[in-house]
Amino acid sequence: MMDTASPERGGAPRSDAHPPDPVELDPLVREVLDAAPMLVWVSGPDKRRTWCNRPWLDFTGRTMQQELGDGWTEGIHADDLARCLGVYNKHVDEQRPFRMQYRLRADDGTYRWIDDAGIPRYATGGTFLGFIGVCVDIHEAREAEAELRALKQGLQTPLQPGEDLRVTSPLPALVVRELKTVITTVLGNLEIAHQHLQSREPREARLSRAIGDALHAARQAPTLTERLLASVKGHDR
Repeated sequence: MMDTASPERGGAPRSDAHPPDPVELDPLVREVLDAAPMLVWVSGPDKRRTWCNRPWLDFTGRTMQQELGDGWTEGIHADDLARCLGVYNKHVDEQRPFRMQYRLRADDGTYRWIDDAGIPRYATGGTFLGFIGVCVDIHEAREAEAELRALKQGLQTPLQPGEDLRVTSPLPALVVRELKTVITTVLGNLEIAHQHLQSREPREARLSRAIGDALHAARQAPTLTERLLASVKGHDR
């Protein structure tokens, strides 16, 4: 999958061009990374994966052997694979930190969005050792952002004549209730002002008509919010 040759593994001696990797050799470092709440991976200078921590293996439901080399790429969603590898290869070649988001297959077969941040590693003498990366599961956050975008787009799109109101995103019921309270308050104040102006002199008839029009529109709002609330409750069940 990567654009470099496969490195030797197992008991084969390392090439002199590749100095010992302290992450691979130090059991204490591996123990600390295995206890971390994030998904951590390590790759060599040839871009191929050399180690994954326990949370990564638990998340993917795969073995270390399956993830080594280019095996980790088998879990990336097909629609994200080319972009993901493009970012990865470019930044490893340039030895620059990167950050990207992609969908990774979880142990239950579903794909979840993760945020992957990688930085280059160097030996004491400055020799490039490869990369180490930390991944965080951001699936719920991505879904929430998508729902908010869809909701915003829906609110900005005016209803056509005869078109019914439909809720396709789970807008929290609390927000709907608060909206209804605000509209009810406005409606009550408009009613008071309208009654007051109707008793005044004819010269204020124009203002009275304007408030009457506002009242006509506002009186429809409680029905709309009730329907919206009912749709939200139906979505949550």
